[in-house]
Amino acid sequence: MEKTKKLTKSAEKVLGILKDLTNASAEEIYEHINKNADKKVGLTSIYRALKLLEENFLLVPVVFNDGISRYRLNTEEKHHHHFVCKVCNTKKVIDFCPYELVRKELGDGYIVNYHIFELFGICKDCNENK
Repeated sequence: MEKTKKLTKSAEKVLGILKDLTNASAEEIYEHINKNADKKVGLTSIYRALKLLEENFLLVPVVFNDGISRYRLNTEEKHHHHFVCKVCNTKKVIDFCPYELVRKELGDGYIVNYHIFELFGICKDCNENK
């Protein structure tokens, strides 16, 4: 297993922000960090911090298929998945996680650091209004 890299001050600030924000983009994190800060953190530093945190498996990318990279903390207490409507972009939280079923299929010897499971399609409302 890879040795974890030391966190920078920017990375520690991003971790702190993501305790309050869920599925946040780099721009949202940037705005939140700099809202009342005396010393501003640059957007490039935010991106570097996100990369470092993801490499250390502290963050998980969240995919909504809209071209915006989002992140959440890699914790079990806030763990859920999404259905994303391709028509209206509504997101529905899915509390069920298929990970254990997939894990059994993998068998022994694999190390899974995190997983991403999102469903994309047409929501009930959009389907009924066709």
